[in-house]
Amino acid sequence: MKLIYPIVITQTADKAVPYLVEIPDFNGKTQGTSIFNAIQMARDYINLKVTDLEDNHKPIPDSNYYLPSINKPDIATLIDVDTTKYSKFE
Repeated sequence: MKLIYPIVITQTADKAVPYLVEIPDFNGKTQGTSIFNAIQMARDYINLKVTDLEDNHKPIPDSNYYLPSINKPDIATLIDVDTTKYSKFE
């Protein structure tokens, strides 16, 4: 299943893991060591969450193409996930 969700990336003062990622559609958060890593971590989080929801026969949020309001210099972007492809690598 291919899905798209918005994420918000905020730079923090943490030198080791300076990017906080909020995933509004799942009320989730993760972190990253770079913008690229933050996006990868968000994809991983969403894929794991969708897999868990599927396994427990719970509803999965529909794809959401709307970017949330942010404060500068935060970054709001859409990311895609392919849960079918992801489940092959578990």
